[in-house]
Amino acid sequence: MLYRFYSRACADIILLPSTAQPILRLWGKDEYAPEGIVITQDIAQAIEALEQAIAAEAAQLAAATQSDEEEPTPPSVSLRQRAAPVLDLLRRSLQANEAVLWRT
Repeated sequence: MLYRFYSRACADIILLPSTAQPILRLWGKDEYAPEGIVITQDIAQAIEALEQAIAAEAAQLAAATQSDEEEPTPPSVSLRQRAAPVLDLLRRSLQANEAVLWRT
């Protein structure tokens, strides 16, 4: 099952569940819902939630790197990389005053 995020402001984005579901959880949405919407009034909050999670992941990796324990293994693909297309979609949708929808 793939997730398709779309808006009139930008091209569609297709994500695997392993990427889409954590993002939907960050937004406070039901990650197993077959479809949903981020209304225009909530897009700024969705952007902020993603940016905070990205910053938290980076801080966690930095803290683990500075500890005296064994060298941490960074994730093969960071949240920053996985969420970049979604952030772009959100920002363009906010600028165009368009909702963001998703469907499985």
